[in-house]
Amino acid sequence: MKRIYFENGKIYHVYNRGVDKRIIFNNQNDYLRFLSSLDDFNSLKPIDKENEIINKVASGKREPEDEKVKNSEENILVDVLAFCLMPNHFHLLLKQKREGGVSKFMQRITTGHTMNFNFNEKRSGTLFQGRFKAICVDRQEYLDYLIFYIHFNPLTLIDGGWTNNKNIAFNFLNNYNWSSHLDYLNINEIKDLYSLLDERFLLENFKSSNEYIKKTFEWLEIIKEKNKHKSFIIKAIDYEE
Repeated sequence: MKRIYFENGKIYHVYNRGVDKRIIFNNQNDYLRFLSSLDDFNSLKPIDKENEIINKVASGKREPEDEKVKNSEENILVDVLAFCLMPNHFHLLLKQKREGGVSKFMQRITTGHTMNFNFNEKRSGTLFQGRFKAICVDRQEYLDYLIFYIHFNPLTLIDGGWTNNKNIAFNFLNNYNWSSHLDYLNINEIKDLYSLLDERFLLENFKSSNEYIKKTFEWLEIIKEKNKHKSFIIKAIDYEE
């Protein structure tokens, strides 16, 4: 896949997986550090602070007195609109806010996670399969699809029988901690929660958690009726080829 030019104000589906399809999240701490880095690295911090930030997150040595404060609007590189972390890959939906924001953000994210992973596993070398992949989201229909495509990825971890019981699928997603599906479920209360997501995007696309739940079941019904579970889950992952 050739590189694309990232434009401010545009939305991108960004993803990558482990080299040789290897696991990139071994335990809960790996997931938590990656989620933490989505905020820690989303800032126009001076370059001389960058290695300090990366090393801090990579080693897992966040100080107890460090308060989790969402980066201010004027300093962020990207808006995080959705995410899903899977054992051997990740998906992010990002809106670029600053020139070079997506590239800078992803360089920090993957470098920090690789350093953390290699430190804990006592290994060295590349963790991800080359540069991250990105697709510009240029249509509302595609955006609507991607939100649920990203959130439904964890369903590949359970038996395909869930396609005949939407409640099984929905309950599984509700108990999967490494996806923004849970943020979308709390749309009404989002202002009172610490969230990585841009709350304006949630409110613009889903006025309430009930509307999001309704849409979730509509997409699950589409999968059930058309019996296209595999094509729905895999269709957009070009790097599988």
